[in-house]
Amino acid sequence: MFCSIRPEIGILLHGKYVKNELPEAVKNTINNQYGEYRFDEAKRIEKADGTIYYRIELEKMNVDLEVNINEDGIVIP
Repeated sequence: MFCSIRPEIGILLHGKYVKNELPEAVKNTINNQYGEYRFDEAKRIEKADGTIYYRIELEKMNVDLEVNINEDGIVIP
């Protein structure tokens, strides 16, 4: 479990590590769009407004990639 306060953008984030608890839509996006990367870690993040997304950490060779994916499997900024 973790908590992060970002007053500069008005967001309170809290979440937990969920490597084995990803929604099917998120898993499909990872497999279809990032299949060449190795799955490293996932966090379920809930913003103060109730929005939930998953921060996925991937790696390939010497490249680390962090991707945010919402519950519907859509990559978000």
